[in-house]
Amino acid sequence: MSEFEFLQPIDAHFLEELKSNLNNKHLGNQIDFYQDLEPQEVDFNHYQIAILGVYEFRSSPSHSKDFSYNSIRKSLYCLYPGSWSINMIDLGDIMPGNTPNDTGYLLQKIATFLLKNKVLLMVMGGGKDLIYYQYKSFADVKYMVNFLSVSHEFDLGDADTELGKFNYLSHMVVKQPYNLFNYVNLGYQTYYVHQDEIDLIDRLYFEAYRLGEVTQSLPKVEPLFRDADFVSFDLTSLKAASISDPNHFMVNGFSANELCVLARYAGISDKTSSFGLYELHKFQQTPAFVSLIAQMFWYLIEGVALRFNEEHPQFNQNFTKFTVPIDEDNLVFLQSNLSGRWWMELPLENSNNKLKENSFLSCSEDDYLTACKLELPERWLKAKAKNEF
Repeated sequence: MSEFEFLQPIDAHFLEELKSNLNNKHLGNQIDFYQDLEPQEVDFNHYQIAILGVYEFRSSPSHSKDFSYNSIRKSLYCLYPGSWSINMIDLGDIMPGNTPNDTGYLLQKIATFLLKNKVLLMVMGGGKDLIYYQYKSFADVKYMVNFLSVSHEFDLGDADTELGKFNYLSHMVVKQPYNLFNYVNLGYQTYYVHQDEIDLIDRLYFEAYRLGEVTQSLPKVEPLFRDADFVSFDLTSLKAASISDPNHFMVNGFSANELCVLARYAGISDKTSSFGLYELHKFQQTPAFVSLIAQMFWYLIEGVALRFNEEHPQFNQNFTKFTVPIDEDNLVFLQSNLSGRWWMELPLENSNNKLKENSFLSCSEDDYLTACKLELPERWLKAKAKNEF
């Protein structure tokens, strides 16, 4: 665990004051602090969630020189947990390295270690270029990765230029380890995205949903989180009216409530194993903003605590199977008898199949009803094409 030697402990005075203000029912009393433990005695198999702050703002300068993740910690740890129990550890912070790449490399190494130990990482992050390193942590763990981004833009940029906050997605697509299977964007706003980028997303069989599509019916995007290995939120997609920050520009965007709902979807997804909130330093640390971030993490934690363990529905007996014949295809749907959620099968058809096995794509009941009308669901068609691309 040599990577952990470079972590910056939480300020001792702050931590002492925080603990003195906690009662025995606060969430903070269910959390271990890495700096309080002997490294050789830390058993990461004991934890389900690890919390980490990353101070790297060079690609996206902060409005405040006094920005600190400790205000978020204080707000989060003074909340009360729900009727659940979950084991968590706060690792402290990563401080800026000699270069942004050094900072990102350390994040990648720690994230990889946690993935191998099946610990979900919650990142409080700086510039969005760090998303690339959190994604790369899957390289030695998983063959194909599904990435979901809640953001008003795609950040495709130019992959031939140095990694930055506006081109990290292009680096994911064209740079090694080439293991990005699917990218889903939730909440893009067309006037922030060039039409060429929209066309490219379509040609790559990726998925993108405009802000209005998402906010019109949040439950319809829940299946998208169920298939995501890695979820990131660009906090600048937050609607300006939700907080009192004169520097924030987003006239249209997600409300505070909507972001909390989406964070809960990420948590309750059995597949999501890495999570990050980015661009936090772009905001003034007002009580409203700090409370929002704390509550997003709270909803994520609640979701993790209430997971249904339905990641592999084809091997689970608590499902009802439905077969819908459409032309030459037989679409197989599974509905959970426990959660009521739906999946549809993507069959293995040729040796070029990237998944190497029959798999099930998360879907909604509307997809099943579409198939019953003898129409192939759009997500099924796109996923099938991408699998053979």
